Amino acid sequence: MMDYFLYHKLIGATDSKQELIGATDSTQELNDLVVVNRYQLPTSSFTTLVFLFVCQMTLSLFYIYSLNNNKKGWADSSGWRWFIGLLLCNLAGEDEIGYVFQFAFWLKLLHTKDPRMQKVPSMMFFFKIQDFKKEVRARMFMSMFVNMFTRRIILCTAPILLSVANDPIDFVKDCLAVFFINKLDDLHDHVRFVKALKQKKPMDKENSSCCLHSGNVPEGNDYEEVSESEEDVEEKIEKLEKRVKEDAEKIKAFDTRLQRLEEGA
Repeated sequence: MMDYFLYHKLIGATDSKQELIGATDSTQELNDLVVVNRYQLPTSSFTTLVFLFVCQMTLSLFYIYSLNNNKKGWADSSGWRWFIGLLLCNLAGEDEIGYVFQFAFWLKLLHTKDPRMQKVPSMMFFFKIQDFKKEVRARMFMSMFVNMFTRRIILCTAPILLSVANDPIDFVKDCLAVFFINKLDDLHDHVRFVKALKQKKPMDKENSSCCLHSGNVPEGNDYEEVSESEEDVEEKIEKLEKRVKEDAEKIKAFDTRLQRLEEGA
């Protein structure tokens, strides 16, 4: 009887330990996320993001159309301009050509069990939804089209288009225009996702009264940690183990007393 009871006590203590560690991991995974574009920024209005996506895709289609319908042909293309365009596309950093699609960022948002993500309502156009993850999926697909597919097409074909620039000043303007398409959604100041998520609810109230809203970027990059530290978890585990030992001693004393009563009977 005592062994059976102790077994279940110890199993319960182990499960509690795993639950505490799992809760810490689930809250810790969002704390490391950094927002670099408006598709990732929770305070950005979904309506604004849709219009931003339409603008970027339209500019991208104009670029592809110009590339495929060059009436002058490629006879006057310059190998030197092509080489300089190739160097620009390979040597320029993400601050100049825009940030690449961050697949790990979106996977963490979609698969997280953090309660902060579960309790955040959202506004999609004029409709209020209770699950922010539905909006996250739409944001992810828009960011994927712009920052992965379109970005790769432009970077791979930009040297070809730049090689047929008429004069040097047109070459410079074309370089700036090509990189502008991918940078249109980037943020100048990066921010922690958790801090921006805290401001989403009051921002949604403002967005509901105004269709277009770019979303305010929280000031500073610091944020308050809301998850428990490893020391707090270990302290809880120690208290739980101590309680299990005390219960085991009480059970042992009770069994001893019960045996004495049986022997006396």
